[in-house]
Amino acid sequence: MLAFVPRGRPERSAPACGALPPAAEPHSDGSPATRTRRSPESNQSHRTGGASPGEQTAGFSCAVTQPPRAPRSRACRHRAAWRHGVRSVPLAAVLAAVLPAFLLAAEPQPRPSEEHAAELYQRGEYEACRAECVRALQRNLYGEDWPLLKARAELARGRYRAAHATVEEGLKRYSWSIRLRRLAIITSRFTGREELAARYRNEILELAERYTWRYTDSDNLVALGWTMLESGTDAAEVLERYFQRAQKSYPKSPVGFVAAAELALRKSDDSLASEIVTAARREFPDDTELLHLRARIAARSDRKHFAATAADVLRHNPNHVPTLRLLAQDAIDREQYGTAREHLERALQTNPLDPDCWALLAVLAELQNDPRGAAICRDRALSRWTRNPRVDHLIGRKLSQKYRFAEGAAAQQRALELDPHFVPARIQLAEDLLRLGDEERGWQLAEDAFAQDRYDLTAFNLLELHDRLQRFATIGDEHFLVRMDRGEADVYGSEVLELLNRARSVLAEKYGVQPAEPVIVEIFSDPDDFAVRTFGLPGASGYLGVCFGRVITANSPLAHRDTPANWHSVLWHEYAHVITLQATANRIPRWFSEGISVYEERQADSRWGMRMNAAHRRRILEQGVPPISELSSLFLTARSGADVAFAYYVSSLAVEFLIERHGPASVRAVLNDLRDGLPVEVALNRRMAPPAELDTHFAEFARWRAAAYAPDADWSVPDLAALLNDDGDALQTWLQQHPNNVAALKAATRQALDNDDAATARKYAERLIRLVPEDTDSPDNGYRLLARATRLAGDAAAERAVLEQWAQRGDAPVEPLRKLLEDALPQLDPAARRTIGDDDTPQVPQHLTALARQTAVWAARLRQVDPMLPIVHRSAAAAALLLNDRPAAVRALQALTHLQPEDPAEVHYALAWLLQTTDRAAARRHVLLALEQAPRFRAALRLLRQIHREAGPADARAGRAESTRR
Repeated sequence: MLAFVPRGRPERSAPACGALPPAAEPHSDGSPATRTRRSPESNQSHRTGGASPGEQTAGFSCAVTQPPRAPRSRACRHRAAWRHGVRSVPLAAVLAAVLPAFLLAAEPQPRPSEEHAAELYQRGEYEACRAECVRALQRNLYGEDWPLLKARAELARGRYRAAHATVEEGLKRYSWSIRLRRLAIITSRFTGREELAARYRNEILELAERYTWRYTDSDNLVALGWTMLESGTDAAEVLERYFQRAQKSYPKSPVGFVAAAELALRKSDDSLASEIVTAARREFPDDTELLHLRARIAARSDRKHFAATAADVLRHNPNHVPTLRLLAQDAIDREQYGTAREHLERALQTNPLDPDCWALLAVLAELQNDPRGAAICRDRALSRWTRNPRVDHLIGRKLSQKYRFAEGAAAQQRALELDPHFVPARIQLAEDLLRLGDEERGWQLAEDAFAQDRYDLTAFNLLELHDRLQRFATIGDEHFLVRMDRGEADVYGSEVLELLNRARSVLAEKYGVQPAEPVIVEIFSDPDDFAVRTFGLPGASGYLGVCFGRVITANSPLAHRDTPANWHSVLWHEYAHVITLQATANRIPRWFSEGISVYEERQADSRWGMRMNAAHRRRILEQGVPPISELSSLFLTARSGADVAFAYYVSSLAVEFLIERHGPASVRAVLNDLRDGLPVEVALNRRMAPPAELDTHFAEFARWRAAAYAPDADWSVPDLAALLNDDGDALQTWLQQHPNNVAALKAATRQALDNDDAATARKYAERLIRLVPEDTDSPDNGYRLLARATRLAGDAAAERAVLEQWAQRGDAPVEPLRKLLEDALPQLDPAARRTIGDDDTPQVPQHLTALARQTAVWAARLRQVDPMLPIVHRSAAAAALLLNDRPAAVRALQALTHLQPEDPAEVHYALAWLLQTTDRAAARRHVLLALEQAPRFRAALRLLRQIHREAGPADARAGRAESTRR
């Protein structure tokens, strides 16, 4: 019995990860190779350079279910027919039946068109493109584009042997073609002929050298450029001599633009790639390859437009495998593994042997704790080109993006074993090792990669960063190694180390984890240095810190003064990542890790971490919260800073919900399950409750929390423009009817302040604070408005009270704290100066003592946000002197010496006076520095003589030597 299978439709869907590799290449319809009965057309196609034996070409294929019989002669067939009672048919009847069909077949077919074939390829109609090329080759039409297009269509369908046969057949006629040889390099690799690929590459170089004049059009320039790049020519030279030349000389051809943008992307030069693609888009709006390059750029730098750009590619070419892979990678990043698999299965329907698709399926298997499936998928990826380094490089890169740096580094090492000259794997391995704390090998690999490819921006940036890191100060102990700018280390480096050790003692014990140590912490005052160390490239904004498991990178307070953040809170957050990442062997979903870190911030200090605010409240009540399993996607689909903040807060809210409902022991048990390789849904189901139940209860918990935020406030938004444009008192009248409307209260307060009506502004601002006391960060929060109103009224005591209230609630309240210190310092500083130089501590008035205690607290709070402000340390020193806290005064004054104080001589003299009994050498050094600034400083001269009188002979000799040096 014969089973007929129509061409162009696969017999089955793409094989799932873990299935056995196919025994042979697929047919043109994507179905597995079977024994088939060949039609005469397909035989003719094969004889003219078409499909190879065992591949379908046209019409229907019929799978033979029984062994075919041997052919018989015409006489035998005639006798058999008579034995079965078949009579002869009159000749006239035969002619009447056959002649119309013969005449119809004899009608001339339209001439094959290269433009039409190329358009079919662009639209992803690869079989139609191939059929057009077959007709052209059968007619013996001239042009190397016919075998090229045919081979490209066959490559797109995974028919590597057929493509190789097509290219070789084409070279028999177009022996001078370097474009065919360029394609032959690819087909040779995918058919296990590495040595043949090398031969073709050498032939290209020889032809280009011998017949330079022949290969100057855009297509040949691009083919020659890629070959020169593979042969070791500098990438910048290739870009200029070949790709940019193709762009300038042939602006109506897209190939030069595509090649230049592709090279820029490979070398991490996204800005150049974007510039090239933008310029080419106006000339070639429908070119599939340019559209795909736009999608790749968007995936790396403009994620909010990525989905629309990728959809645009698939509208032009629904079978574009590279774009489907790109969508799969995006879904993997968002932990939507089912969606990723759907994209890959759709791509495999077009090319069942695509190595990158199988590599990504191997990544999915690794992430879902299926090592056997991962191995099978990797074998499939390498089944045609066994030494393809891109397979392991792609696997490792995606694993590293999931913070699986050890597995990622191992994959890059496998890639380098297959091809020791594959620069992308060398650079990625360098980054992975640096993130794992293996700095010696990491920096050496970065240097080797740059020596091999001086155009790659990642390698260049890493080496530039390495040189700058040599100038950093290094402090640490047995648990931590901290690197930071020397000036900042002198000011607050010891406080960094103290905070990290406190976080270690709390969190390591709480989660029962003994992390691998020392933990490396690098703090950067230049945001670009932070971005290079963290992401390999400058320009990443919005990040305060990142943890890789054993390495923490963070921006210093100087890097984000425009948007201040509490660096104590940031480092506590990142050290919580050290605990959770090491507890799970880096197998923790992003939402869970970020949620625990933000939750632990709030546990350490109620003012730290993300908290409920008006924006979060509105979003939760209007849109709800995603299921717990989809929380990670919030980070990658964020379109603004507010979206990112919401992702962090909701993740922390989910962790808080899990801990409140199921207890901290259950959370620790889930972390253990993740370390053992269980998916988070399985671990939560095992230790807590089924995912559907957790999602339902979490949604209720989130809504309850949102409703509890400012419950008496009216959050509706009136038409403020109409109310404010009214010449009368429309806004005040409206407020009498809606006294708790937040938006109207803010508008009315601002209006009163603009009209210098302090009493009205104060009334509205006080009501605003009563309604929303948690709001300390919005630009027009009640505290800021009330402070302005009290200042306008000249009520200094009331202003100070509201500033204290504001500072007490805020996480990074720079504005109120700085104003409080500025007001307190003039009262404290004169009294503090009087304490210096007197052996007897003067009596400090009680009101100044109380103010000094408050000032010490305010200075410590502001130091957590911006420790490089001189007023922080001046205020702390004055308060400590009045409270007779000499160690605190010494710390503050020592920090102040590194911040270019207005009166450096006074600062050094104060330090010398404080240190004269505990550290005479340091006291002598500071008094000499004071005299260096002010040689006639009499009090300093007296102190120097006193130090010399009290010093022993050895101290005196040291003092004279130091004076001589100065």
